[in-house]
Amino acid sequence: MLGYVLFVATTVLLISVRSQDRDEYLTCLEKCGTDITDIQVELCQDGCDWDDKERCLARNSKDLQERRNCVLTGRIRCLGRCVGESWCKDYCEFFYDPEDEK
Repeated sequence: MLGYVLFVATTVLLISVRSQDRDEYLTCLEKCGTDITDIQVELCQDGCDWDDKERCLARNSKDLQERRNCVLTGRIRCLGRCVGESWCKDYCEFFYDPEDEK
């Protein structure tokens, strides 16, 4: 019974931490604005992605697979904003390389 309670408590804690990180990420994006033609908005969104990745890496300092997932999530977000720009894809793959998390 105690094992079950500890499992549930740990699960709830992890979900709340991830939820808090997600809220920080979304709040950051909202502050950036929505004009995707403005370079400042794009740079702001890149900063939000980078900060979210760093929070995720800090939270998972001992779990290699989760650290790689943090980087892959950042890469996917970065690539999602690359609208047909080949340099952008190269940028995302260079700065969000899961192999760096060894």
